[in-house]
Amino acid sequence: MVFLRVIAVVFFVFFLNIYTAYSTQEDTPLTASVNVNSIFKISIQDSFLDFGSVDPGEISTKKDINLSCVTNNNKDWSVSIYAQSPLAYEEYEIPLSNFKWEASVLNGSGQVSTSGNIGLTPVNFYVAGIDDYITETPVELALSMHIDVPAGQVAGRYRTILVVTMHEE
Repeated sequence: MVFLRVIAVVFFVFFLNIYTAYSTQEDTPLTASVNVNSIFKISIQDSFLDFGSVDPGEISTKKDINLSCVTNNNKDWSVSIYAQSPLAYEEYEIPLSNFKWEASVLNGSGQVSTSGNIGLTPVNFYVAGIDDYITETPVELALSMHIDVPAGQVAGRYRTILVVTMHEE
């Protein structure tokens, strides 16, 4: 009986070795990828600023706009503002130095320039902080603007186009 057990164990071990010797395995690598789209956008609460009617020598009421900035590019970025042309009516102009802005950060980690004049060249008023490079929550900025109408200014509807730009450095 012991002899049969020994033969059974030997046979089982031999069979297991043969089975293992004949089982095969081959690994094939499979590459997986995903392309995450870039998000880089700015939205403005209102796209039209009407300062209403203002008497010469007076200051217009302040107009406030809110900006929302979103990105996932993990890069430096900033927001600037400028006018495409002078604030003009026919051949008359109100100097852009009389078009004032004030900026504040409602939500964001960057640096804000608190005030300035609108000009014909872009002026950065917000530079993103490192926590803003990937924004799960939008960076919220507020701009408040007013116009100092010079005394003796010719009557008319003065217009310009302001450009607010979010750009990567």
